[in-house]
Amino acid sequence: MRNTELSSYNYHIKSVQTISEQEIMNLQDAFLTTGFHTITLSSVEEGRTLITKFIAALNCYRSIACIKQNQYNLEGVFDIYKAIREYGEISNHSLFNFFLDQFNFDFLCIEMTYQLMQAPWMKDFLQHLIDFKVDQNIPIVCLAYRRAQRK
Repeated sequence: MRNTELSSYNYHIKSVQTISEQEIMNLQDAFLTTGFHTITLSSVEEGRTLITKFIAALNCYRSIACIKQNQYNLEGVFDIYKAIREYGEISNHSLFNFFLDQFNFDFLCIEMTYQLMQAPWMKDFLQHLIDFKVDQNIPIVCLAYRRAQRK
């Protein structure tokens, strides 16, 4: 990665179940403002719950994508990991082709699990987001987790 600060905003949510009105107001920026936004939660399930609730409540996105490495499907959300695997072995070249051929989303969520962040191609993926100026055009919500998610 070039010397680039990825996250415009950092939010820490103790629990999606007990989220305060002020936290909801603050999180609106992450979902409505272009750029990288990191939200730290306690688990992948909490992150998915938060994304699902906000996307449904805002009802302003038509082409939503998520990058994750497991088989859990979010209804109506394009699975980037599954799509780039269809290009064969994930490489800088296949990622580049994916961005040219298929990347036309208005919202992106990245599940920053231990497994995904350790993937050798992930740095290339993040760099392509910057090179293709995706972060200047859409909100990119990065879900980080307090506990190591090594499943």
